Amino acid sequence: MASTTTNLGLTKPAYSDDADISDINGNMDLIDAEAGRVRANVAANYDSSETYAVGDYCLHDGSLYKCSTAISSPEAWTAGHWTQIKITGELSALNGKIAKETVGLTNSADAQLTKTQAFISNGIVTITGTSLCNRSGGFTNATLFTIESGKRPKSNTTPACSACAFNDSGTPVAYGFGYIDDNGQFIVYFSTNVAYHYYIRFCITYSID
Repeated sequence: MASTTTNLGLTKPAYSDDADISDINGNMDLIDAEAGRVRANVAANYDSSETYAVGDYCLHDGSLYKCSTAISSPEAWTAGHWTQIKITGELSALNGKIAKETVGLTNSADAQLTKTQAFISNGIVTITGTSLCNRSGGFTNATLFTIESGKRPKSNTTPACSACAFNDSGTPVAYGFGYIDDNGQFIVYFSTNVAYHYYIRFCITYSID
């Protein structure tokens, strides 16, 4: 007795069944229809009557391609104008661009950044890390770094900034907060004096313009 496949419902005749051309043709139609749906969801076949911009996608000979040279006039397939790619690679690159776009930080004369991460995700900047403060004589406030232009907080907003000072053994000695001024400088403030050469751990999140 014939059975069917799980995904496409293709007919699987039993060994005792007679060969039936209609079963073969029916299976081919199902496979062809599914292939058409897959292609439609990925990209259209290359069309020599169409124009393409850099970054457009197409299918050619069963492979996925991305346009690397703008095609302003319709032309026959020209391999040099396209780069063969894989969907997984494109998704990985896109995800990296969205989640890992870095934010440039410049050390101040007061401190030196260590183990710091600064990136943008969906318009939100997150900066976390540690800075070794070199300000002699102790301090209640110090500038740790400057954030690159274009990736600073929106005007007239106060980002959520926290800071903690701790000694070489990792013991917290003071808690405070941070502030980003109009020049993109991140300045930390503490209610008590913090000794020279102490570490400052900080966390900042904010929206950019």
